[in-house]
Amino acid sequence: MKDMYRKDNIFTKEEMDDIFLILEYSAISLLDIRHHLISPEEALKDCILPSSAFLFTYPGKAEVLLGDKSYQINHFSLFHGGKGTSLSIIPHGEWLEYYMIFYKTGETQFHKEKLKKLLKQINPFQQQYGFTPQNPVFFTELLRSIYEHWNEPAPMKKFYEKSLFYQFTYELYKELAEASVLTFDPNIVKMTIRYIEKNYATSIAVQDLCQRFGISYSHFYRLFKKETGSTFQGYLLKIRLEKARQYMIESSYSLSEIAKFTGFYDEFHLSSSFKKLTGMSPATLRKNLTWDKKYPYMENPEFSHYNEAYQVSQGKPNIQGDIMLKHLKNKTAVMAAALSFMTLLSGCSTASSVSDNTTSTASQAADNQNSQKDDDSQKSETKILQTVKGDVEIPVTPKRVVTDSGLLGDILALGVTPVAIENYGAEDVSYKDLIKDITVLEKWEPEYIMAEQPDLIITQYEENYEQLSKIAPTVYVPSDQMTVDEELSFLAGALGKDPEEGKKILDAYYEKVAEYKAKLEEAGLYNKTFSVIRVQGENQIGVRWSNNLGGQILFGALELPKTEGAQEEIDAGHDWGATLSFEALPKYMGDYILVTEYGNYDLIKDNPIWKSLPAVEAGNIIILSEPFMYLNDIYSWSAQLDLVGDALLELAKKEK
Repeated sequence: MKDMYRKDNIFTKEEMDDIFLILEYSAISLLDIRHHLISPEEALKDCILPSSAFLFTYPGKAEVLLGDKSYQINHFSLFHGGKGTSLSIIPHGEWLEYYMIFYKTGETQFHKEKLKKLLKQINPFQQQYGFTPQNPVFFTELLRSIYEHWNEPAPMKKFYEKSLFYQFTYELYKELAEASVLTFDPNIVKMTIRYIEKNYATSIAVQDLCQRFGISYSHFYRLFKKETGSTFQGYLLKIRLEKARQYMIESSYSLSEIAKFTGFYDEFHLSSSFKKLTGMSPATLRKNLTWDKKYPYMENPEFSHYNEAYQVSQGKPNIQGDIMLKHLKNKTAVMAAALSFMTLLSGCSTASSVSDNTTSTASQAADNQNSQKDDDSQKSETKILQTVKGDVEIPVTPKRVVTDSGLLGDILALGVTPVAIENYGAEDVSYKDLIKDITVLEKWEPEYIMAEQPDLIITQYEENYEQLSKIAPTVYVPSDQMTVDEELSFLAGALGKDPEEGKKILDAYYEKVAEYKAKLEEAGLYNKTFSVIRVQGENQIGVRWSNNLGGQILFGALELPKTEGAQEEIDAGHDWGATLSFEALPKYMGDYILVTEYGNYDLIKDNPIWKSLPAVEAGNIIILSEPFMYLNDIYSWSAQLDLVGDALLELAKKEK
């Protein structure tokens, strides 16, 4: 507790002299007195004081917030706040007892001008402070007496209460004048957390907060890390992700809109950060939601400290049977799949005879299908694959692979074309010619997957592994916990390839990288600087200095130099990028600029600041499709490397 309190005078001797004169010249009236016993569940939050007020608390741990200042208390305390000040009292123990006194002031008949002059110098009725009284027993008994007499109607009782209040005020200021009381220092970490919770959607610079609190960055860093167990940037990110998750669950806003609301640079930054921390993409989260069951909190325990309780919305169940029948190609297969799925879920067998002709036909189709599968399983060989979910029996050489979009590029690189894939959401991808004739599932859900009769399912989505494993042998690939080498070798083994095949593909990619590096070095491009931007709107540009949207090639694989402005931001802990106005753009633009866009380059091409950039004037810009550059898999990397490497060499040749 030593760093929470200090011995000091709240007011100087000269100020106290003025305050006693102000009290003498003022008419003070008691408005109300309240006495409460509250628990953490009944915390007082964001109460706006209707008048000047005193707060007296009994021993107990709590956080008291007056305005934007946070105070930690654990024994008797006295606080004062002026009219309009925001007050919160948040107990940290079982109960906290407190009194609140509300009062107002007015002018007496005499000394009006003197009072106005003094109030311009110091106004004790608007001052905000907190301290531990030297004689808490006196204040306790006095407040109890005032409270007990407050509801008595007799004029004499009212006068008595007023006299007690004057006594309370006198003793309080007497302590402040005569004793070096224990005053409460605002808790900077708590104040920072409150500030983050209110301003998470804006750009928050830790250096500005340090300046605001009058504290060095190194001291602030130690305090924040000690109390929260996290860095400032890490804490801010978790708050933003929790707020973003609430939007994902409770609204139909697009990911781009949610990113804007919650302080992320764009939807790619949000998606990448969300998946890194939770292991689940935003698309997967929304895909697995049902209207009648929404959870307000992150299941990831790292989020539990930052959650806020709120009312969960409820809606109608999402019934998908009719939709499924409209979109699946083979109705007989669908009905058979549905019956099989029900059997798997219930553990029951279908009836041997039914009266309905349609159901009978479906049952027969299901029997024929199951019989055919039995015959095939007797002929095909299987093997045991060790996975994080345990040993899985899979075909030695799978013929009908179904996979989600995140693993598609790596599977294609290994020479396997799935029979069906999750909707990958874009047409302009490097492998579009390889998948043009295969089925793109409308939804990544069991009913749709079953209709493709897979003999192997490969997924990055752990949350629906159990469901999928009831349809066909399912391999879960925890990509975020694997190196590229490990993932390719693992996939090769699952697909009936030699695990060394994955290593060969990666070696070939690194060999290509080395070849491009040598050519770029010879062309003198390692003496230049490079930037990656994303067109976000008519007045905003997303600048990247991380391994994303082209950065994975320029700064990751090729290791080309960044600008000084970008390096300064990285050194300051802003290692992803920034959204900038055109006026701020020149500092971050290099000799060459890679522009990723989605058909919206026209929004910026005529901007005078953009046109004045040296790289633009020299024609050293490369405009590329955003979907093409977004994907991160070995097949896409190789294609992106060719595209960017060749374009840079062509520009270098033109300069010579």
